[in-house]
Amino acid sequence: MTTLQNEMDAAALLLASGCVIMALAGWWCQKVRYPAFRSWSAESFLRNHQRHTLQISPIVIPGMLLQMAGTTWLALLPEVSLGFKVLHIALCLGSVGPTLLVSGPIHGRLSAGKDAELIEKLIRTNMPRTVVWSFQAVACTALFVFQ
Repeated sequence: MTTLQNEMDAAALLLASGCVIMALAGWWCQKVRYPAFRSWSAESFLRNHQRHTLQISPIVIPGMLLQMAGTTWLALLPEVSLGFKVLHIALCLGSVGPTLLVSGPIHGRLSAGKDAELIEKLIRTNMPRTVVWSFQAVACTALFVFQ
C-alpha cells in the first residue's frame, strides 16, 4: 500500500469517525434528549439543561473537530476527486454551520430558562443536520471499506 493510499485511508477514517460520533449523538438528541426537554419542569430545566450541556459537549466537540479535520484533510489531497471534495465540504458546512449558527444559539437562549417554542425549534432544526451526519458517515465508511 502506498503512502498516499495510507494518507487517504487515514483521512477517510478520521472523517468517518467524526461523522459516526455526530450521527449517533444527533439521533440520540433527536429521539431521546431533546423531547425530554419538554417534560422538564421550569424549576428543574436550568439544572437539567446545564447537565445535558456538560454531558454532551465532550462527545460532540471532538466529533465535530474530527469531521472538520477529516474533511479538510481529504480536500487537500490532490488525488481525491473534485466531486468528492465538494460533496464532503458541502456536507460538513451543512451540518457544522447550522450547529454553530442555529443550535448553539438556541442552547444559549435555553440556558436562561425553559421556552417551549425554542425547544420545538431545536428539535425541528436538529433533524436535518442529523441526516447529513448520517449520510456523511455512511459515505465515508463506504469509501474506507470498499475502495
